[in-house]
Amino acid sequence: MDRPLAHSLMRAVRTTALTARRRLDALVCGGVVRLATEVDLTLLGVRAEALIWLAVRPDALDTTTQALSHAPGSASPLPPRVRALLATLRDCR
Repeated sequence: MDRPLAHSLMRAVRTTALTARRRLDALVCGGVVRLATEVDLTLLGVRAEALIWLAVRPDALDTTTQALSHAPGSASPLPPRVRALLATLRDCR
C-alpha cells in the first residue's frame, strides 16, 4: 500500500499509518478487499473495446505475459490486437 493511502486511512479511522496498513493488508489477503489498477488507455493512444482480468500466480507472470504478447508466427513483440499488458501485484505472506 502506498504511503498517501495509508495516511488517508489513518486519519479516517483515527489510528496509526502502520495499523491502517496492517488492517488493509489483512483485508486484501483475506479476500475481503480487492485492489485494482485502472489505466486510462486513451492516454496511451489506445481505444480499448475489452479489458481482460486474470488472476496469475507471481511465478507464472512472465510465462503468461509472453503467451499474451506474442501472436503465433509474429515477429512483433506485441501483436496489433494487444496494446498494453499491465500487472498489479500483492504480497500476502
